[in-house]
Amino acid sequence: MLGACIVVVGRSNYSKASASLEALLADLQAAGFAVVWFESRITQIARWRDARFERLFGGRLLAWCQSQGALGKHVRRLTNALILLMRPDKWTYLSKKLHTPNALAARELRRFLRQWPARHVHLFAHSAGGIVSSLAAAEPAVASVVCFGYPFKHPDKDEEPIRTAHLPDVCKPFLMLQGDQDEYGTARDAPRYGLSATTVVHSVASGHDYDRLEHQEYRRCLQLLLSWMRRHSE
Repeated sequence: MLGACIVVVGRSNYSKASASLEALLADLQAAGFAVVWFESRITQIARWRDARFERLFGGRLLAWCQSQGALGKHVRRLTNALILLMRPDKWTYLSKKLHTPNALAARELRRFLRQWPARHVHLFAHSAGGIVSSLAAAEPAVASVVCFGYPFKHPDKDEEPIRTAHLPDVCKPFLMLQGDQDEYGTARDAPRYGLSATTVVHSVASGHDYDRLEHQEYRRCLQLLLSWMRRHSE
């Protein structure tokens, strides 16, 4: 049986990785936490599809699309659709009609956690990964949830209850680190959503990507994470 473990639940768009968050995970691993990555089936399929596209015609189609602006984006979307059309085992249309992608990912995460041997699992999330993690937080193995940039509200959309309606019911310790320039919601915005008594919100000097954190802010976040995870691993 493993001890404390970090399960990373990333953004819905896997390509938008954060070097600062990856560095924090490396430092947490150096401090003794095992780190594993969780990817939903939808993300796995997107990664597979993109890899197939990037290899077409020896990469020349990718280069052409990148040079053609809106036309290139349209051709890429069409080509990606054709790639998926040829692989029925990769289709997710019906599942998305029945459930939101975050709800599907949360269901997969619950199954993953039930099979994982760690006694204390900390879910480490970024953006939409925070929705997925908080939906799965009630699993017995989960000791706490940490999310950088919980996406309370999309900046170009009206309020969406599917993002926040469950937050008052999160029963596990939940640490939200919200950028003071995060367009999806800052620490000042968080109280509007009726957060549970187990949720703690801290402000971070950052936008929604949480990348290239200043050294002093990075060290502050690392110490905060170490203190939080050690306290909730006991």
